[in-house]
This record gives sequence, structure tokens and C-alpha cells, in this order.
Amino acid sequence: MAFEEEDDKMLILQYIPKGQTLETWREIGTIQMIKMAEIRQFTPYEMMEIMYKQGLQQAPEAKLTFITKNDSTEYPWIQFKIEAPKLKDIPQAESQLYHLIQGKETLFVVIWGIRRWEIYTEEESKWREIFSKATVGTD
Repeated sequence: MAFEEEDDKMLILQYIPKGQTLETWREIGTIQMIKMAEIRQFTPYEMMEIMYKQGLQQAPEAKLTFITKNDSTEYPWIQFKIEAPKLKDIPQAESQLYHLIQGKETLFVVIWGIRRWEIYTEEESKWREIFSKATVGTD
């Protein structure tokens, strides 16, 4: 684990491959647990749009791509990606594949990121399959 931070509203865990740092990573995995009951007022699709709008502040040229969702389950979820040719503060590309699961009082956000303008089809398929196996235990 490269980074961990928790307060009463959020837990963030970040993982990077051996030999990389938080400053030099080429791939990164992030898990966020947003622990707020009021999060239930938003659908996963609305949360995707909120996260995209927040991301535009750091990457104004970012492109959002909706992939799939399931609203008809106890824990609705959505998958999407945000691909950016560069970030506002650094001229580095960054792309992220998201899997959001809406728990009863927690929003679970699983992200795979890569420092590249686009996520290749093979990578997307691999990580979507991994994400699709995610379940909500107790939240």
C-alpha cells in the first residue's frame, strides 16, 4: 500500500506496483469509501457526472465515457472512464477506469489509473472483469 487516509467521512487507499512511488507511478489502484448517508440521494449515474465535473478542474480536456451500469440491484453500480491528455498542473496524461457501488450509507469507488491519454481495450476488459467481481459486505 502506498497511501492510506481516513476520517469520519472517507477512507482512501492507494496501491502502486513495486518500484514505483506516488510521484512516479505509471499504474495506480485507488479505493475510496465515502461514508455519508446523504450520498443515497444521488444515483450512480449522477455520481459519475459529479466526479467528472470535479475532474475537469484538474484536467479541462478530459473525456468521459460511460461504459455500463446496473440500477436494478440492491447495490446499484456504474462503470465509466475518464481520459485526459494532460493535467492542469503538469503536462502529463492520465486516464482512470471507475467502478462505483452505492451501498446503504457508503459509496464505494474503485479506480484503476494509468499515466497515458487512453485506456487500451485489453486493459479496460481486464479491469472491468476484476471490478465486476466486487461485492458489498457490510457498510
